Amino acid sequence: MTLPDLLAASLLIAKGVLAVVSICFLISGCDDGFIDLYHLYHAVRTWLGRLPATGPDARPINVARLCEKPEQPIAVMIPAWDESAVIRRMLLTNLERIKDDQLHLFVGT
Repeated sequence: MTLPDLLAASLLIAKGVLAVVSICFLISGCDDGFIDLYHLYHAVRTWLGRLPATGPDARPINVARLCEKPEQPIAVMIPAWDESAVIRRMLLTNLERIKDDQLHLFVGT
């Protein structure tokens, strides 16, 4: 097998591999496109008022509605690399303002 034949064969193999990869990307993109179109369709119908928002989340969210549900544990991760000048004040302010008995603050690097 001569060098031009070897080059032609390798280019043919590369073309086949690129075709397979291109088809995989196309299928993956179509899947995402269908999901985006579905959500866009429902957003437009809701915005036009033809599909009213129903269910437990249809009411506007306010403080009274949030307080009527039982508290669930929540964890807040606070990265702290070189914040020694402000970290204590920030933590105390958050603990004063956030009225949650099941709040867990994790501070670290």
